[in-house]
Amino acid sequence: MARRKDTELWRMVRAELDWEPSLAEQHVELIVKDGTISLCGQVESYEQKRVAEEAVKRVSGVRAMAENLQVRRS
Repeated sequence: MARRKDTELWRMVRAELDWEPSLAEQHVELIVKDGTISLCGQVESYEQKRVAEEAVKRVSGVRAMAENLQVRRS
């Protein structure tokens, strides 16, 4: 049962991240386990990092978030 719920959460968070225009070309990956979302990958700015975090918080059913995003240096 938890696996199905995690799969559903993954889809919902992925859709929320994909909806954000500033994150369209970013490399943000998701790992979901027992309702906890882990954000991994790279973004271009601290603002994009914040936007990704806020997108996850908007999804109902997320129990916790681990943020492992790195900001690329130009």
